[in-house]
Amino acid sequence: MRNRKMLNQTSKEMWIAASNAFTRLDNKIPYIISAGNHEYGYLHSENGNTHFPEYFPFERNTAWRDICVSAFPNRNGVASLENAAFEFDDPNWGKLLVITSEFAPRDEVLNWAKELAAKPEYNDRKVIFMTHSFLRERTAERTQNESYTITPRNWGGETCGRNW
Repeated sequence: MRNRKMLNQTSKEMWIAASNAFTRLDNKIPYIISAGNHEYGYLHSENGNTHFPEYFPFERNTAWRDICVSAFPNRNGVASLENAAFEFDDPNWGKLLVITSEFAPRDEVLNWAKELAAKPEYNDRKVIFMTHSFLRERTAERTQNESYTITPRNWGGETCGRNW
């Protein structure tokens, strides 16, 4: 069931609510956000305009300082954690490199992620790549096309066709 109350909020009200929800984690744990279709455009992800860097700047959470190893500019050319990589060494999971990307990542973002993961210093790490709109809900099939007009872009099927 859809949350109708959420649909009655302005974009700014939604950003404030999301930001407030994460304050409980700030300076305690290094959470990672994968931006999705609701974070872009004014109506329906029709462009790359976003307030992500304003509400989730790097300085917001000190827990990111020792683990964020790389970031790539967003669609507006702004340094942002929309495209960022985090290094973990966990006793249960082992050595990890977690890379997150913007919604429907551009070619240059996918190339940055591929080149980063291929660096010799990450040869001994498991790599987790996070992105929004990669699989269809309920069926887990790769997305081939979406109704969003944001460009340039890649959907799930397109990212898997690359020579990784």
